[in-house]
Amino acid sequence: GCFGDGGMVVTNNKNYYKKIISLRNHGSLKRYIHTELGFNSRLDEIQAAILNIKLKYINKLNNLRIKIAAIYSDELKKVDGIETPLIEKNTKHVFHQYTIRILSNRRDDIANYLSDQKIPFGIYYPIPLHKQKAYESKPYRDDDFVNTNTLCDQVISLPMHSELSDEQIDFITDKVIKFLA
Repeated sequence: GCFGDGGMVVTNNKNYYKKIISLRNHGSLKRYIHTELGFNSRLDEIQAAILNIKLKYINKLNNLRIKIAAIYSDELKKVDGIETPLIEKNTKHVFHQYTIRILSNRRDDIANYLSDQKIPFGIYYPIPLHKQKAYESKPYRDDDFVNTNTLCDQVISLPMHSELSDEQIDFITDKVIKFLA
């Protein structure tokens, strides 16, 4: 990401490239011709300049995030009631977010505790999509989304960025473990 909202997609696949170019400009590859629904996702020059600088360090920054996620996982999987992210062999996950499941129906309690400890966290999708006002005209039933509803009540994301220090990671994991142990 850049300095605020915005980011970059990098690919060496020509088909993905054309699709991304189309989507970022309202679904258009040719001016005023829209073949699909898209977005207005063009960056201003300042955001693009920041990304150009950060791109030089992308491998270092991604590897730091992977290292932080590994520490989180190693420490948190020792505690019953926490499910850490699954990392498949032969894959590389750079952890835009580090999201865990709190299986004891205490997600909101731990959120309050983390807030009291001045530890930032995220509950990014507290309301499932099928319950959003934008979809109220659709005939969705809760029974059709059992997993979605469960996850919306259980997941919480811990701080994740490449600048987290070992001390900060230890502090966060210690507080989460202390609360749930």
